[in-house]
Amino acid sequence: MNNNFGLEYHLVHSCNLKCAGCSHYSSLLDKLTFISKEQIEIEMNLLRTRTNNGDALRWLRLLGGEPLLHPDLTDCLNIIRNIFPKTRIILVTNGINLHKMSDAFYKVCQYNDIEILVTDYGLIDINNILHQIKSKGVKIDIYQTCRDWYFQNIRLTEEINDCFNQCYHRKQCINYKEEKIFLCPQMAYIDIFNKSFSANIVVKENEYVDLNKISNYDELIRLLSSLHPDFCSIYCNCTSPNGNPEKIGKRYTTKKDIKEFCKL
Repeated sequence: MNNNFGLEYHLVHSCNLKCAGCSHYSSLLDKLTFISKEQIEIEMNLLRTRTNNGDALRWLRLLGGEPLLHPDLTDCLNIIRNIFPKTRIILVTNGINLHKMSDAFYKVCQYNDIEILVTDYGLIDINNILHQIKSKGVKIDIYQTCRDWYFQNIRLTEEINDCFNQCYHRKQCINYKEEKIFLCPQMAYIDIFNKSFSANIVVKENEYVDLNKISNYDELIRLLSSLHPDFCSIYCNCTSPNGNPEKIGKRYTTKKDIKEFCKL
């Protein structure tokens, strides 16, 4: 973790794709919900102080939700690059709005060395998009291809099944939210699920790291390495050997049925 420490961070919680079973629960939000550029600056400055003045943060993935929906996106990118001049910064998008983005956006990406990675859902002409944006001098590539889709990332059953050891989220998808660091997006954004379905899944204080309660990077890594949340055995439903839920199918627009997101 020390040699390649990186985080995911939501610029926008909501999304223009409303995928059933979204593990970030973005599809459950009806209104555009984003982090203000002022709050982003506060949270990023705090993160810098806990990562050896930013030198220890090797990469930062900016996503959501759909980050291209942020009304002040170019300002946000400038702010984050100014705070983290050496960090690899990656903007992860579904690509649907890439053709609508202004020249100013692409100039900011180019100037700040912001990479664009597209999750390909088969909804856009991906090769044409890649060609067009590369011609602007902006780094762009395919992040992942999603033709199959996983559902029911969490569960509300009485069974105990610890998913911690096979979890890929805690190595690849550690999330930074509201000055706290969570091992997975399910824990970070469970408040959206709770509000949508009147649930009461609690992530306790000893299941994440609060940056306001530590003083340096060594302490951060020590605490992250010692986390083994109860959430992983009580609520996580990523029980298959590859760290994903067992329920798999084709992606479709959510009907906001709890069974899309949760095993009951």
